[in-house]
Amino acid sequence: MQVNVFCVVKFIDLLSLKLNHQIRLSDGTQQRHNNFSTEINLHVIPYICNELPSHHLKKDHVKIPEIVKDQLADPGYGVPGEINLLLGAEVFYTLFIGDKIDIESNLTFHKTLLGWVLTGKVFSSQFSHFETSAYTCFNEESTNSALSLLVTKANIRRSDEELVEKHYKDTHYRDESGRFVVRLPFNDNVSLLGESSYMAQRRFLNLERRLCKDKDLGIAYHKFIAEYLDMNHMNLINDTDPGKRTYYLPHHAVTKETSITTKLRVVFDGSAPSSTGLSLNDVLYRGP
Repeated sequence: MQVNVFCVVKFIDLLSLKLNHQIRLSDGTQQRHNNFSTEINLHVIPYICNELPSHHLKKDHVKIPEIVKDQLADPGYGVPGEINLLLGAEVFYTLFIGDKIDIESNLTFHKTLLGWVLTGKVFSSQFSHFETSAYTCFNEESTNSALSLLVTKANIRRSDEELVEKHYKDTHYRDESGRFVVRLPFNDNVSLLGESSYMAQRRFLNLERRLCKDKDLGIAYHKFIAEYLDMNHMNLINDTDPGKRTYYLPHHAVTKETSITTKLRVVFDGSAPSSTGLSLNDVLYRGP
């Protein structure tokens, strides 16, 4: 069995790999070829898991059919070895051709593009040496295994919340009027925020046409914007510094006629994308 692997690193912690797998089998005058090639992206981690199988497997306890013997993907499947590659489901299931041979109630040979593989449950009697033991240990490698890739959204959210809380403690202050001032918690994507003035102007012209058609809505909207200015929630600007990164925040009206208190609500849309596809929300950490 001949395996050629060509690797090109695209960026940190992710490996782009082209896998070429060639199997050449010979029986007398006939030769059989099975070529397989695919490209996959891999996470680079210190190790995947412990050696597999965990113990030496007694090959004489496994009845290998003649058709399988010379076509095993791993002729040394019974010897514990290091796991260097863990394929995801998007590649794994494309390898199976469909043929299978049940040799015991718990063991099955499956034919794949890489050769025949043995799957199933192995009992202690089938190991050449087996000792029962129980222990618990924690080490640095265990936190860097393939299981560490299964990070939930809740864990990511918790990490962001901790960063935002620290950002608030480090940057907030109280101005002369007694109001608290907090800096926006930008994340590492802020440099990728694109141009947004054209998008905001287009959205504003659409809003203006709507307000012209509905005079009552226009009056209520104008009143809200005037109050926003009077309360110093926003300031009127004439020119922006071209050297500073700027995001124009579009806004629109949401009406609810059944509301007793506020029938008009003005929504500022921080999810509107800039020219790079990223919005203001995309370049901010999520707070608690």
